[in-house]
Amino acid sequence: MGIFAAQERFFGLYVNGAYLLVILSAVAIALLYVVPTLIFQSFRYNGYVLFLLYCLASLIWTTDIEWGLRMLVKFAAPFVFFLSMQSFLKDNHDIALAERSIIIACLIVSSLAVINTLGKGVLTPDVKDMYNIHNNYLTAPYMSPANFSFFIGSGAILSISNIFNKRKYLYFLLAILLSSFVFWSFVRISMFGLIAAFALIFFLLSKNIILKILIPVVMVAIFITCFFTLDKFKARMFKTDKVTLEMVLSANGNNIDKLIYTSGRSTLWRQVYSEFVSQSPLIGRGIGSTDSWLELNGKGRLHSEYLRILCDTGILGLLLYLGAIFQFYLLLIKNYLNNNDHTVRVYSVRAIAGLTFYLITLATDNSLNYISEFSLYIFTFMAFAFTSIRKSEEASEPACVTVLPMQSPHSIPDA
Repeated sequence: MGIFAAQERFFGLYVNGAYLLVILSAVAIALLYVVPTLIFQSFRYNGYVLFLLYCLASLIWTTDIEWGLRMLVKFAAPFVFFLSMQSFLKDNHDIALAERSIIIACLIVSSLAVINTLGKGVLTPDVKDMYNIHNNYLTAPYMSPANFSFFIGSGAILSISNIFNKRKYLYFLLAILLSSFVFWSFVRISMFGLIAAFALIFFLLSKNIILKILIPVVMVAIFITCFFTLDKFKARMFKTDKVTLEMVLSANGNNIDKLIYTSGRSTLWRQVYSEFVSQSPLIGRGIGSTDSWLELNGKGRLHSEYLRILCDTGILGLLLYLGAIFQFYLLLIKNYLNNNDHTVRVYSVRAIAGLTFYLITLATDNSLNYISEFSLYIFTFMAFAFTSIRKSEEASEPACVTVLPMQSPHSIPDA
């Protein structure tokens, strides 16, 4: 629905925003029935709660309260969804149903993307800018290649992790199919993020020591080699076809953008840094301030969420955010290391890989904006992991045995 009504508005919101608002409203109402569980879970992830409270407080000094509230929702929505998944998923059967729903959604959106790309925009005849279609960059109707590839990448991570869990060839085929769609979209950061996620999954879940090391190394080596050997990759990555790996490694911050094609992002990053970070480094200018400034000055999107957090909330806010993410990693690694249940370990590794993919994209894209297409799925993978460990612990608890008092011999009736 969001794809084909992308430009429609409902009460001032674009359809994806309205869709998200309906979901969050339903979740908020449902969560009222599990308040004790919700409070307990919130304390468990107190790092992220503390970050959200700090963002809420920064509304006091923000330059634009409307943009600030929008940004606050972008931070809070995936976390609310994350808590709700843990509150209402009852067992691994519920998780399996949710997994199938994600795979089906990825296949439907991918099918629309293939039809639209091969059909030269047949599903988007009203779109004037056909840049992605003309360059054969795969993307679904009314979606950018970035948020499309992030969404499909989430499905690819789910599929390849299930190879180790359910050991079915179907998931192997799905992983190859969805991964090929990600590479077809040709977004550099999503390709790199997916390779990193796959490498983590193989390293942490492979039992064969050779495969554990060899497959990740080969994947990374082939990926890097492509940018220095294939013309299409070189044209996408560098400003000149004479760039070598040695030149990139020896470059410093002052001339790296002379080698690497950043689509003008590096110039904008320097402007924003000078406008915001230099003037208020510790606490920032308040949540939403960066987006408001970009809108007023016609600058488009920032394409760096770490820089946006730094500009909005300062060094303190960025440290709180990174600390919250680090807490998620610690909990997931603990689940992986301290549990013998294979399913729990697979879910934990999947969440680690998905979170790594997410963090990589935050560096050079607007991933916080892609709530419906990306953030919800990454936080869902974490919810699967924490739900599975809780269910595993409940299953391992000794059953309560009722002991009846012994009858005295005199109370036994004569035969």
